[in-house]
Amino acid sequence: MNGAGFLVNITNDAWYGRSAAPVQHLAMAVFRSVEHGAFVVRSANSGISAIIDRRGRIREQSAIFTEAALQGEIGVQAEGTVYTQVGDLFAWLVTAGSAGTGLWRWKLRRLVAPRWTRLHSRSWPLPLRRVLARRLDVCGR
Repeated sequence: MNGAGFLVNITNDAWYGRSAAPVQHLAMAVFRSVEHGAFVVRSANSGISAIIDRRGRIREQSAIFTEAALQGEIGVQAEGTVYTQVGDLFAWLVTAGSAGTGLWRWKLRRLVAPRWTRLHSRSWPLPLRRVLARRLDVCGR
């Protein structure tokens, strides 16, 4: 947030008309408030304007397609959260872990596949192929 004490969300929700989108945009603003531990002042030309506190509670709210002026008090000092400090680090770590696991499994499959093919050769008797297949499944290969 680079030292910001509160967030301002200015939006044009007229594109969506009377649909669920303005409510969803308001819900996203609530999440931004909780993510950063800061008040959010949301101004929408035709959607839902609101004042949201640090905990995601909507303090003041206007109706959709209604001209209104909201008045309320906001805190100008953000509390900051773990997300504010590290950002998307957790998401990047999960992505890297998933990619690493996928690569490892792909490499493992390339190493095991020739052996697996030999074991399922038509030259082996069927009962023996079944036993070998079960053993490989149990071993995770």
